[in-house]
Amino acid sequence: MQIPYELQEGSLVAGTYKVFEMYPKNKFNEPITLTGAKVFFSVSEYINEGDPIVSKAGTVAAEKVTAELTSEESANMNGKYIYQFTVIDQDGPTYCARGLLTIWKNINPDVLAQ
Repeated sequence: MQIPYELQEGSLVAGTYKVFEMYPKNKFNEPITLTGAKVFFSVSEYINEGDPIVSKAGTVAAEKVTAELTSEESANMNGKYIYQFTVIDQDGPTYCARGLLTIWKNINPDVLAQ
């Protein structure tokens, strides 16, 4: 069974950053209240979906959650990845959503070090 990727596909060049966002909704497609919720952001390789190579807390703001993949985190990445938000509501429900991420090799990474 293939897991659908419901979040927007993203791409960036290695050594740059990207901010990801998600607007969690309930089964009736209504925004959920995120007061007191915890959010986690993870990135794993697409091929084997192994342990996350990036895993950290995200930020909650109103009806939106965000997380940033930093330039340091993406510096040595190249290829296709899966990113995932996991939102744990204080009232119990857990929301999980995934998207695809392509990171392109930086052909001139020395410029980033300046």
